[in-house]
Amino acid sequence: MTKEQLSIAPGLLIAMPQLLDPNFRRSVVLMLEHNDDGSFGVVLNNPIHETVTIHNEAGEAFSVTDHLYLGGPVSPQVGLVVHGDGWRGERTHEIMPGLCVSEPSQAIPRLLELDSVPYRFVVGYSGWGPKQLENELAYGSWLTSSTSADFIFDRPAVNQWEEAIRALGIDPIMLVPSSDIQ
Repeated sequence: MTKEQLSIAPGLLIAMPQLLDPNFRRSVVLMLEHNDDGSFGVVLNNPIHETVTIHNEAGEAFSVTDHLYLGGPVSPQVGLVVHGDGWRGERTHEIMPGLCVSEPSQAIPRLLELDSVPYRFVVGYSGWGPKQLENELAYGSWLTSSTSADFIFDRPAVNQWEEAIRALGIDPIMLVPSSDIQ
């Protein structure tokens, strides 16, 4: 694996304007894993305006209506919680300083109770097979960037695409689509 491959996760994929696939149009993807076997991440800026009920290990129900996002087209029945490091459970994985991922049945009840740890409950994920993402990057479908917990939690989802591009020193208006990428 090259140094470039390793630098993609953790980090962001930012869709180029010509990427018209409705699953990824103007998306910002938090990359959680990238290796020779493929890539895995979650879209950060696709809010869902529904209610999801999570049951903890004791069977108690907890409803989530805010902080709910569609992470990608793969396995929309599966969820994970991206959250700040103010809480950690037994099955919490630190992605980078200040940013963790946890299993919903353990994290949601606790995060709702705390109300001070930022989080996004993400259903579904974005996945790429071996070399698939490298090919999309070579084709110009995506920009890559580092990220931080502040960027993920302190910016409204509706602004994240433009702000991620601007953080690279690029004016989004200057990105001229060359051709449609499906």
